[in-house]
This record gives sequence, structure tokens and C-alpha cells, in this order.
Amino acid sequence: MNSNEQYEVDFVIPKGHDGSCGIEAAVNVIYNDGQSGTFTIKQSDIFPQNTNIFSAYSDQILIDEPGVYEFNLNGQWAQNGLNSELILRLVDVHSGDKNTIISVDLYNRNQYTEYLAFSMSKTIKLDRAKNVQVQLVTSGGIKYTTVKGLVLSIEKMQV
Repeated sequence: MNSNEQYEVDFVIPKGHDGSCGIEAAVNVIYNDGQSGTFTIKQSDIFPQNTNIFSAYSDQILIDEPGVYEFNLNGQWAQNGLNSELILRLVDVHSGDKNTIISVDLYNRNQYTEYLAFSMSKTIKLDRAKNVQVQLVTSGGIKYTTVKGLVLSIEKMQV
């Protein structure tokens, strides 16, 4: 390359509205490890902090506005037993009805695995406020099982 060569950079800076990030508010929940029943919340972070869209309680998250939400549920299943099944459900407990928002069904049929990682995402439109909680159901050959590192993230999308 010759040091006498000159280059010109030509580009256009766009004008107009910057647009939005696509997320109005979010909550990130870390749960205590659990073996059965309803999981309790270890830590929750709500963004922005001054939003009224989400509230966190000991074992429930209140979603206080209708809208489009993305739910992400992930963690690890520490299992014991072949031919076992674990079902994690994110359910709406608002007004006593038990509507499942997310169901993660895990099966261990033919081999022993110490840990099984899982992740599930779902985007849905909610037409009313909801109280949601994560519940664990086990069946089959399970004598002892633990769900570890369970994290639930909920984001309200701007549409």
C-alpha cells in the first residue's frame, strides 16, 4: 500500500425518530431451589424500578396491565430415577383460575443423567391483570429431585 494514497469515507447519518427499544418493562426473578409444589422467590429485579406493571411477592408475580408479554423460564433438573417425569408450570392464579401459561415437560426414559438443563419461551397477549407462580409436579420413578437455578423473565413488549 502506497502511503501517498488517500481514501474518502462517505456515509449518511439517518434523520428522524430514534424509535423505541421494544420493551416497556421487565421483571427478572430468581427462585429458591425446589423439590415440589410452588417455588418461592429468592430475588427479583424490576425494570424500570418505578414501573407499576410488575410487583413481586413471596411466590407470585403480579402483572398489572394487559398487553403483549414474553415469558422465559429456564433452570436445571437434578434428577434421581429412570422413567421419571417432571412438569414445571407457570400458572395464572388470579381470581382462583389455574390457567397454564407455560408448561415444561421433561422426561427421562432410558438413561441416568445427573442434570438436565431446560429453557422455554412464549409470547402471549394478556387481556387482564394476572398473578403468576411457578409450580412443580413430579411422577414416575422419582424418589428425590430438585430444580436448581430456576429463573423467570417477563418482558412487556411495546407494540
